[in-house]
Amino acid sequence: MFTTGVNTAIRVVVGWYRLLPISSKVRDRISGAAGHLAPRLYRRIVASAGAPAIRRRREAGPLWVEAPEDGRHSRIALWRMSHKLRDHVVRNGRITHLIVLPFLARGGAELTALNFCRAAIENGGGSVLLVAADKALPGVSSFEVEPGVLTISLSELVPDADLAEREAMLIGLFQIASPDVFHVINSGVGWNIIAKSPERFRPVAKVFASVFAFQFDEKTGRKLGYAAVFLKDAMPNLDGLLSDNQRLVRDAIAEYDLANAAGRMHVIYNPVRTAPSPAGAVGLSARISAAKRLQVLWAGRLDREKRIDLISKIAELCPNMDFHVHGARVVDELESAADLQLPNVRLYGEFEDPAQVLRQHETHAFIFTSRWEGLPNVLLEFGALGIPIVAACVGGVGELINDSTGYPLGEHASAADYARALREITSHPADAQSRAEALIALISERHSYSAFLRSVSTVRGYLSLGPNPSE
Repeated sequence: MFTTGVNTAIRVVVGWYRLLPISSKVRDRISGAAGHLAPRLYRRIVASAGAPAIRRRREAGPLWVEAPEDGRHSRIALWRMSHKLRDHVVRNGRITHLIVLPFLARGGAELTALNFCRAAIENGGGSVLLVAADKALPGVSSFEVEPGVLTISLSELVPDADLAEREAMLIGLFQIASPDVFHVINSGVGWNIIAKSPERFRPVAKVFASVFAFQFDEKTGRKLGYAAVFLKDAMPNLDGLLSDNQRLVRDAIAEYDLANAAGRMHVIYNPVRTAPSPAGAVGLSARISAAKRLQVLWAGRLDREKRIDLISKIAELCPNMDFHVHGARVVDELESAADLQLPNVRLYGEFEDPAQVLRQHETHAFIFTSRWEGLPNVLLEFGALGIPIVAACVGGVGELINDSTGYPLGEHASAADYARALREITSHPADAQSRAEALIALISERHSYSAFLRSVSTVRGYLSLGPNPSE
């Protein structure tokens, strides 16, 4: 009886506290001080009072999922986050979409997430919660979001959280926010809970996931990555799979016998950040003809999957050309940095604005060397600026770069293949300009934001609710 009375009193006091007109920053300070000064009492309060639900329709399970062994850190973190969620909703409207990323860093997946955030905010009548669910990578640069997007990193909430605790926290955030749409983009934590616990999401939200490419083991050729690990088992639990290229969809259907799910697999081509201009390639032929040395650009993540080892090999085969390398390590150690210390290779580091890159030095051609890929934003961005592109047609690259729009190479192109294509640009500059102009036209038509929004609008349930599509 005494315990029941104490718990009731705690809930009443906490209810009054939640009504106080103070900011989430002040609440965080109060919570942090209480947890430090009286940890046992603080845990008692959290256990008794729980977290305030912003909007709860139907429950898909208990608000507090059972965390492994000692889940008090994640419970306290979620309780504190509930205040930030509430303040966000007051300012920006209810959360209609919860989008999950692995971490908050500049890259293709993050740019895709921001495109979906914009579409949801402009057309969904609410706001977005963007959660970085996987372990953060050291030394990566974060990115800015538009108003109406709240970002939360689970690594900042509980840095030492294991996979099970991260899953529990993500489910907890979902149940507090109660969005209409739950969308996972390249997050192992997000894919795990879609595969294991669909009953927590599908009764109350549409569930989507994005995957862009099959990855491969360098030695065995065996398929790796999210598509290989999760797609077959998770597809029955998805209202839609959203990819940025036809190649992934086609290969997934064939690889996993998913023809019955083809109606729920959608290609949403990403919009390009850089506004394409028909004038972008004007004068390119004359510049190439007048140049004493062809100026070649490589830009992207300096990770193994990008085959950065090829850069030095190509440069060695083309001593009469200069190679400008823009990028930074994100996932892997830069173990090949020493190989780039050649007389005709220059390293510049991380970049944000492709147009700024082109202002730094003359550029006549772009080489793309990735081992696997979806449809890379970097090709859209530099292609929109009128740069001829030489690219290995891995993943969806062939949907952008063909004999009319660039210089397509085989999936396992060698340094010699790249060198031959670059010499072709030098020998036939007018043809290089013609291909660059054709690429600008394709990007303008297919990769505008309006085209992206039209595609998203055709996906049932993403911007408006409707019945689940049948298998």
